[in-house]
Amino acid sequence: DRHGLPVSETTIRDGRLLVTFHATDLPTLRSVLDAFRESTPDMEVLRLLQSSSTPEESDLVTVDRSDLTERQREVLTAAYDAGYFDHPKGANAGEVAESLGIDRSTFSEHIAAAQRKLLSSLLD
Repeated sequence: DRHGLPVSETTIRDGRLLVTFHATDLPTLRSVLDAFRESTPDMEVLRLLQSSSTPEESDLVTVDRSDLTERQREVLTAAYDAGYFDHPKGANAGEVAESLGIDRSTFSEHIAAAQRKLLSSLLD
């Protein structure tokens, strides 16, 4: 945070802290990594990715997943895991609805509401 970089994710897994952040340039990245190494000498960089997009194309957006109801998140996760959003589809609406024990129309309502909320966060 003191470097002004947005942290997109922090996770503790197997006693390790994983931090995902986005640096806009190499000098900033070096500065952040140096600061991490000073405080945590055994720090390990797992992955570095370089984007070819321009700053205008890669505006960082924070999506507040708490906007979704628990049911919308459950339906969205089930759809994603089943391949509903893949091309070609791994599962259709009826199949995902059946796996959740709900009607297809109920699935469609939940998935549309979840998509609307997420897209609103991304596009507004």
